[in-house]
Amino acid sequence: MMYRGISTLGALTGLCLAATAWGAAAVAPVAAQPIQPAARSRQVPDAETFLRLAHSAAVLQAQAAELAASRDTRPEVRAFATRVAEFRREQIASLLSAARERTLAVSPVPALEHKVILENLEPLDSLELSRRYSEVQVQALEQEMAAYALAESSPDGWVATVARDSKARLQGLLDEARQVRQTIGR
Repeated sequence: MMYRGISTLGALTGLCLAATAWGAAAVAPVAAQPIQPAARSRQVPDAETFLRLAHSAAVLQAQAAELAASRDTRPEVRAFATRVAEFRREQIASLLSAARERTLAVSPVPALEHKVILENLEPLDSLELSRRYSEVQVQALEQEMAAYALAESSPDGWVATVARDSKARLQGLLDEARQVRQTIGR
């Protein structure tokens, strides 16, 4: 099936790119030593990288939630998307506040990988959007949980605090996303 010239496989590839954004983009090169791929995903991101990626993921998920909540999706998806959008608005405001306090730059535009995911959701309707949105949420929240777990060990105290304080709410959303995905089927 094709949407805006992008196949379902292309959409999943875009999702995989976004899923790796937390691990691959969070890598800060260490001295002159090469970083092994397995070690790469376990490195704690610096404060600016964490903030940039957390903000981009939150913007993507807020926009995806607003899209799912505004369309003719399944009632459980619409209700979940409404809760996600509310949480993400609060989270984005908090992340932007942290950026201002620390004079860190944050782009108002999500990362390219995140934009691709959103663009692949836009042409979908009804049950297809419900299914894809729930899949995107599960995968994005799983990646986010992994990134926040790494960030808990950040030497930047505020990054570790944000990660610790956010994990319970993110885990709740992940559990709910899994339930919604299971309810509407894959």
